[in-house]
Amino acid sequence: MKYEKTVFDVSTYKGALFACGKSYGEENYEAINIGLDRDIKLSQNEWKYVEKCMQVKWKYKKQVGELIDGIAKGSGRAFLEIARLNFERFGSSHNCTAVGATGPGSKDGNPILGMDWDGPISLYPWARMARIDSKEWPRILCYASRPGQIPSIGLNELGMSVVWTTAAPAIRHRANKPALGIPVGSLVAGLLACRDCSEAVQLLKDTPNADGFIFFLSDAKGEVWVVEGIPSRLSFTRCKSSIGRANHLEDPELIKISRQILPPSSPKNNNRARGERIHELVEKYDGKIDKPVMEKMLRDTAGKPGETICRWRNGDNCMTIDSFILLPKERRLWTARGLPTRHAFECIKV
Repeated sequence: MKYEKTVFDVSTYKGALFACGKSYGEENYEAINIGLDRDIKLSQNEWKYVEKCMQVKWKYKKQVGELIDGIAKGSGRAFLEIARLNFERFGSSHNCTAVGATGPGSKDGNPILGMDWDGPISLYPWARMARIDSKEWPRILCYASRPGQIPSIGLNELGMSVVWTTAAPAIRHRANKPALGIPVGSLVAGLLACRDCSEAVQLLKDTPNADGFIFFLSDAKGEVWVVEGIPSRLSFTRCKSSIGRANHLEDPELIKISRQILPPSSPKNNNRARGERIHELVEKYDGKIDKPVMEKMLRDTAGKPGETICRWRNGDNCMTIDSFILLPKERRLWTARGLPTRHAFECIKV
């Protein structure tokens, strides 16, 4: 099949983190303002919660705060308005699928990550790619899934790589008494400031968490980790071959604590079907996973409409907005803009 060419402009922001954020905010001024005006409205108590979380101390509090402050200044919005975009519990729901492989799980023994970033179709026009070439951090190539929230996923010049899927449904019922901590978007920024998985894993262990997530981490040394998180609790799994996840927790302790319920699959709640299918594909291709195989997995449409890995508006107004393949040792990211069943993967270097 002949695929449409992927067109994804990449902006580069240089200088101190505040300056990088300000340049990003200025360049995306209209998108950020429209996005915020149309986004979920927070209650007074929720705004107080965001403010308290942004005061929590952690390793990258100052640096991530400077990036957020720059975006706020560039877009003409308040600091907390941009900060709230980093909270998965206040975001629009999305249903991503991710895969990781290394050692005996990949064809050449090198680490590889892949993911379909799914979300409401209204987000499609706003997604951006960017390089953050700051004085404080390694140079980062990253994706911004919605205006003002950067980085969403990415890799840095040392090969440290991050993709993730949400586990927010597992914490929605706890929203009345949310734990203070660092939101997932800020954690992603901190992880991409790390040199390798060892440093990234330690960062997560040392940092209070406010959100639900399933992180896939990898580095140029060949490590791949999956980290499941709910507020104040984490579970770490080092991948020895290959691994795949949808949006539900699989750690028994976290399932019990969160009281996660995994209902039968439907277009509006398809975690079970996608989780089962990605496990099937991982088992099928274990030991063979490379870029072409990863493309095949991310393009998979087996299953009922609305319950497939690659998705297009089948019953829940959701689609695969963009797809990514990350090769940490090569410091390269491949992306298909829009549906990977229609578009070719294009390489972008850090």
